[in-house]
Amino acid sequence: TVLGTGAAAGVRIVVPPGALATDTTIAIEQTPAGSPPLPNGFSAAGQMFALTPHGTTFAVPVTVTLPFNAASLPAGRAPELYKSNAAGQWEPVAGASFGPDNVTAAITGFSWVQVNGLLRSEPVRTWEFGVYRGNGSAQQTLGRATQVGGVLEQIVEFGRGLGLVDIIGLTQTFPDNGTARGYIFGTPSGVTYGVYAEAPFGRNGSTDPVGGIARLQQTQNFIKLSANASLSFTLTAASLSAAESGFVRADPADQIRTELYLEVEAYTPIRMFFHTAGGATLAGSKVIFSPDVWNYRFSRTPLWKRDDFDLTTFPRGVDPRFAPCEFTRTDLELKGSRTYTIDLSSLAIGEEFTLRSTTFAKADNRRGGGAPGDCEASAASAYLRDPLQIGGTSITFNGLQPSNTPPPLPPGEVPVAPAACVPGPAPDPAAGTLQFSAVAYSVSEIASASPVVRVVRTGGNRGAVTATFTTRDGSALAGTDYTAQRVSVFFADGDDTPRGVEVPITADALVEADETVLLSLSEPGGCAALGAQTTAVLTIQSDDRPPPIGLPTGIDTTFGIAGKATLERFGGDRSGLALQGDGKLVMVGGTFTDFILARFNADGSVDRSFGVDGKVTTDMGSGLRPEEALAVAIQRDGKIVVAGYTGIDATPPARDPSETFAVARYNADGSLDSSFGSGGRVSNNVNGRAFAVAIQPDGKIVLAGEFNFESTNGSDFSDVTLARLLPDGRLDPGFGATASGQLAIDLGGSNSAQNIVLQPDGAIVVSGKPLGSSAASNHTDIARFRADGSLDAGFGIGGKLKLPGVNVGQGLLRQSDGRLVLVGTALQIVAPPTSRFLLMRLNTDGSTDASFGTAGTASTALAEHATAGGVALQADGKLVVAGTRAFTANANFIIARYNVDGSLDGDFGNAGALSVDFFGSPDIGENVLVQPDGKIVVGGQARKAVDGYGLVRINP
Repeated sequence: TVLGTGAAAGVRIVVPPGALATDTTIAIEQTPAGSPPLPNGFSAAGQMFALTPHGTTFAVPVTVTLPFNAASLPAGRAPELYKSNAAGQWEPVAGASFGPDNVTAAITGFSWVQVNGLLRSEPVRTWEFGVYRGNGSAQQTLGRATQVGGVLEQIVEFGRGLGLVDIIGLTQTFPDNGTARGYIFGTPSGVTYGVYAEAPFGRNGSTDPVGGIARLQQTQNFIKLSANASLSFTLTAASLSAAESGFVRADPADQIRTELYLEVEAYTPIRMFFHTAGGATLAGSKVIFSPDVWNYRFSRTPLWKRDDFDLTTFPRGVDPRFAPCEFTRTDLELKGSRTYTIDLSSLAIGEEFTLRSTTFAKADNRRGGGAPGDCEASAASAYLRDPLQIGGTSITFNGLQPSNTPPPLPPGEVPVAPAACVPGPAPDPAAGTLQFSAVAYSVSEIASASPVVRVVRTGGNRGAVTATFTTRDGSALAGTDYTAQRVSVFFADGDDTPRGVEVPITADALVEADETVLLSLSEPGGCAALGAQTTAVLTIQSDDRPPPIGLPTGIDTTFGIAGKATLERFGGDRSGLALQGDGKLVMVGGTFTDFILARFNADGSVDRSFGVDGKVTTDMGSGLRPEEALAVAIQRDGKIVVAGYTGIDATPPARDPSETFAVARYNADGSLDSSFGSGGRVSNNVNGRAFAVAIQPDGKIVLAGEFNFESTNGSDFSDVTLARLLPDGRLDPGFGATASGQLAIDLGGSNSAQNIVLQPDGAIVVSGKPLGSSAASNHTDIARFRADGSLDAGFGIGGKLKLPGVNVGQGLLRQSDGRLVLVGTALQIVAPPTSRFLLMRLNTDGSTDASFGTAGTASTALAEHATAGGVALQADGKLVVAGTRAFTANANFIIARYNVDGSLDGDFGNAGALSVDFFGSPDIGENVLVQPDGKIVVGGQARKAVDGYGLVRINP
């Protein structure tokens, strides 16, 4: 037995007989001198002892007892005994026994021994879960803790959920069990981490949980060891998902919303030298979900932009758990990994700094609470994932030493004034202008919502520039309804990525009207100037208001100019309208010489990034042959499909070769899609004119119209014509009786198809009326086809239906219960001649629905003359019909809303109808749609000296 003295007091070594073959003098000293270097990122937690002679081996293990001070061990750490081996590597000693003030272990050789173990500079992680309830109350925390090092894997249950996305963890898989979860994970080194949240399926307006959030903050210190030290992190996966069946009975204003946020900072105790932050959201309702990608207002380096993400809408599919219900799912997913390099050149060798990342995943479903078994289901999730396991965020470094120094708090935002203009003076046009992206923004009062205020830099990006963003009270009060802001917005040299600015909203349970916050930009810094849009309004939409019974409906003044948007000298009547997933609006048609189309932003401004200054013109044939774009549809990948006709000769020539179906497909920027047809165009394969287009879930394109021929009996001049194209533009050989991809149907007399409805079972319903027919011979044609193009014998008479003397072929929609609504115009020829809106509803078999209006029809005299142009369905089942009031020198748009039973909705507009004038000249309302937020958009012709496109947006 050997006892230590002096600095090694408390050391005891027991050498049993037979342990050494020869006499050996051993020594014990408390010292780290000459010891092997500690592994990168580790430090000693307690005393180190040298047991000599180094390399001495024992035939029988010797017992070593060393002093142990539990107070030197960081909280939450288990004590360990480490010993160096013959290769100079540190390894734990198995079987070490720790008492109150010493540790005892059996060893077989002498070297250096470290008491209390080696501490790696592992990250400090603070995690938190929260849940949001349907009554709009503040976030309720479900768990919060701080963890140093070790494997981090925390799971919480938010409530009942659909579980449409399985969670894959670090160590296990968590299959769906009908529960919405939050999940946070991280590896001991902090190199990888991630967050996930799924929205619970509760009832909006109740105390049910409807939203969840998973938040993680990770902090770690480093010391710069060399001049060429480097630090980078790679974001490899971020995704948002929203899914909904088509039968959710929620208010159209209620939305599904998912959000991801990531912020990374590098700083010393006195300055921040790297900062990037941004968010991504996917929000919407009624299976239409719009993406938004933004960067934090003071990001020195942009995190991402919209083009870094793919937006994919998956075809309706049956979930086995809820069969036969179908769901449509939309994903917003990062296209590929993005690596960010943190510039360390401003740090001195030996200087210490902190790397901190903050991320959260948030999912909010305010369209839940229905019965999944009745197909009233929806779901939402957000995920930022780890790359070494299943994709996510990773950190790499070189020439840096992780340290155990407690990380400081960041120094806070200290804006650095951009350099003065050289050669000056300001402003420099090349530096661009700073302004708001829109005149108005809105945010729900719910606790989980975030405003979407954007500041943009346009016209140039030279030099670093700033501006001051300020809020002031409108009808909302700072400190009560929102948190006042006076902050800087920063753009680096060469950076023109839009910046997002938060205005924190205070959720309450008060029944109140919407409130407003006034926003302004001022004090441009650097060489930039302020643009025209330096003020804006943020509307806080109260989620506590009672149902808006009896409140009048009016024009949405946040859209365009006073609610109306126009494009002069471009467009006209016979137009089509479609809504993109990002809220932008595409209008087509209005000329007889070329295909034309234009795109408007969600705020009603012309989208100058589309085509040439927002407009596209395409010659579908050659020369001056008449051609016209008549319909438009948006594919799930965002491409735009436009259908109509052109005058190119068709084959066979027996049937009026002057016109043929024509289709063009455009990329999101307005350029022709070269992967479609010939250079983006298809024609010369189907005789006639295409009036309607629809996209099947599998990407096939369905066209409907008519072809004309010389009558042999004086009354039959055209037949209904359908065609289906494959996604590449070829005719689909699986469609039509002759496998030609097209078909023609005679319903008696002249026939035409101007509308298409695709049913969930793949059936195709078309309707229309012969163009130019007299009132005496007026009728409406309807037919339903199976997915292969054969007539559906379960509808009408052998799949066909002809409504003599009734003009309801102008618009068609399918209700969620399968019933069909047709709209058109009722004409009274006898004096005084009048025209009025006419609606008709059919049962699923084509019979008249006697419960609608009077014996299945509803006729409304809205003005002396009113002709219908189209119909749209609100989420609550009400019907919106748009058309034209009076064909006079000042014809106007007219919009009416009907209750589910066909009666006029007196709460809409002025006793059920709303008239809209643009320039005091003839306007023609032809198209109507309902946005996911419930707002109504009507489009058509607005004339100011010459024809042009006109749009108006109406509050629900």
